[in-house]
Amino acid sequence: MAGLDSRLLTAAVCSERGRPPNNEDNYFMNGRFKRLGAENLPMLEQCVPMALGVYAVCDGMGGASFGEVAAAMAVEQLAESADELRLNRDVENATNLLLRISAGIRREAASRKTEMGAAIVMAVAFGSQIDLYNVGDCRAYLWRPGQLRQLSQNDTMERMMQKIGGRIPSASHQLTQFLGMDEDEFSIEPHHCHLNLPLDGRLLLCSDGLTDMVGEDAITTCMDGLEPPERQARSLVRLALEAGGRDNVTAMVIAGT
Repeated sequence: MAGLDSRLLTAAVCSERGRPPNNEDNYFMNGRFKRLGAENLPMLEQCVPMALGVYAVCDGMGGASFGEVAAAMAVEQLAESADELRLNRDVENATNLLLRISAGIRREAASRKTEMGAAIVMAVAFGSQIDLYNVGDCRAYLWRPGQLRQLSQNDTMERMMQKIGGRIPSASHQLTQFLGMDEDEFSIEPHHCHLNLPLDGRLLLCSDGLTDMVGEDAITTCMDGLEPPERQARSLVRLALEAGGRDNVTAMVIAGT
């Protein structure tokens, strides 16, 4: 593990269902995740500091309870592959894992004769060196006091139209790729970027239940001055709920120690 620094990372995640009857969000935090049957309960969890870590926020989609199933499938497969991700710092390895998760969700949807899928943002950490991956509209941000910078890419119709200079349609939040999508005509391509987490920085992973309700300036203000990651995560979710909480809300904050 050449190049691994000595910094440990600590993390906390908060998840609430908001207005919807079900919570289709899920998360993976170094082995911790929500199991089916408990996903409608408010969650605040922390993990012990580690130098090697795998963290993710996942937002399921589908009628009835199928969104919950898709998100649970994604994090369960992450649990099975977490050791491999921790020990093998390879972009191709992580990308192939996301492709396998997508194929598994697609097969499950076909067997149930329904449509289901999930958006995901995932961080694979080696000390302060973090590789980020995302498919869909779950987001990753680097927070530093007084500033917030988005690191992930939004796979939405709005973002695609902005890139090509076209007219933004009314269905601007429609996803252009997600885990479990039909790949007969289009193969998903997970986004990747690398981050060296600064000493005064935090990594925020979140579902769109946060970013659809709370602007980036308000997220920055909320995180400023709240030192422990668990306070930041809980406060962000509370802010989204107070703004209306139209969707499930999950926020995970990762910090160096």
